[in-house]
Amino acid sequence: MRAVVVGVSLVSLILALCACDGSRGVPPTPVPTPSATPGNTSPTPPPPPVIPLPTSRTLSGVVREVNGGPLANVTVYTNVPNSPTSLTDADGTFTITGVTGGFLVFQERSHRWADWRISRDQPDVVSGIVAKMQPNLTVSPASALTNIITSDDLTYSDDLQNSYWDGYYLCGPCKEIRIDPSAQGPVLVHLRWSGSVPLSLWAGVYYGTGAVVARGQPGASELTFRSTAKIDTLLVGIDGYQAQPAPLDHLVPFEVTLEQPN
Repeated sequence: MRAVVVGVSLVSLILALCACDGSRGVPPTPVPTPSATPGNTSPTPPPPPVIPLPTSRTLSGVVREVNGGPLANVTVYTNVPNSPTSLTDADGTFTITGVTGGFLVFQERSHRWADWRISRDQPDVVSGIVAKMQPNLTVSPASALTNIITSDDLTYSDDLQNSYWDGYYLCGPCKEIRIDPSAQGPVLVHLRWSGSVPLSLWAGVYYGTGAVVARGQPGASELTFRSTAKIDTLLVGIDGYQAQPAPLDHLVPFEVTLEQPN
C-alpha cells in the first residue's frame, strides 16, 4: 500500500512541475500549416494594384490679354473640387501650390475663361506658364462688332472642346463672339473682312452643337449665313483644316453684323 501512495505522490509532483513551467510565458509551439493537397492547383490571387497618389505641383506664370498686356485679379484654380486658388498680381503673375488636377482654369469677368493643360510627365515645379485671355466680345442686331484677327489670337477646336462640345471645327487664330440674348430665334450673320487671307465662320450653341457654316475662299471678302435655329456663339478666324500658304504675319480686320429675318 505504501508503494502505491509513493507512486501517486511522484506522479502528482511531476504534473505540478509541468504546470509551473507552463505558467512562465513560454510561447506555445506553433501548429504547422497543412500543405496544399496535390489536387489543389488554384493560382494565388495577385495583390491589388497600387494606385499612386496624385502628384502635387507648384505652378507659376503670367496671365495676359490677347494682343495686350498683363491681367490683374484673375482667379486661378484647377479642375479638382475644393482645389487651391490664387489671384494674379498687378503684373499678371501668379503662383499656385498643391495642384493635383489635370489643368488650370483662369477666370475674370470681362474676359473669356482660359485653361492650361498639365501633362503627366511635367515636373513637380513648373514655372514660366503664359496664359492668354480673350476679352468678351458680343454682337447684337442693334450693334455691329468690329475687331481684328492676329497671330496672337487663341485656337478653338473640337479637340479642346472649348466652344462647342459637338461639331467638327478648328479655328485658329480665332475670335469667339457671343450673340446678345436680345436676338430671338434664327439670325442672318454677315461677315466682312479686308486683306488677302480668307476668314471662316462657325455658329452654334455654346457648349452644345457647333458646325462650320461658311468657309472663306481666296479673293473673297465677305460671307453670309442664315441660321435655321437659335444660336448664341460664333467663331471667326482662319480654318485650321484648310491648307494655309503661311502662318498669319499681319492683322486681318473684320466686321460682324446680325439681322433678324422677318
